[in-house]
Amino acid sequence: MKNIKWNKYEAALLVDAYKRVANGHVSRKEVAMIISERLRIPGLSDSETFRNVNGITLQLGAVEFLMTDGAHGISHVSNLFREIIKLYKEDYAAFTDLLEEANRRYPNKII
Repeated sequence: MKNIKWNKYEAALLVDAYKRVANGHVSRKEVAMIISERLRIPGLSDSETFRNVNGITLQLGAVEFLMTDGAHGISHVSNLFREIIKLYKEDYAAFTDLLEEANRRYPNKII
């Protein structure tokens, strides 16, 4: 299966999930399973690797790198994640609007 790029809604969900982990509300392992389940849409994501737990965990490391200003995490970060985290840090109201739309597109099953 072709590697499908992350969209801004998925990235917003991942940033929100990272903040939940950083605040101690949920474990990284648990949030990776939750986000993977939310993003794997039956019929559209039949590949075993599409938004799987390992991939989500990797991307959480990229988000962590940006959210901690490079102190922790994985330094290989996409431009999309850079843009979404910049939005989170500089225009939280706009980020919240994006996150609300993301929650509509990818219904919240657990968190």
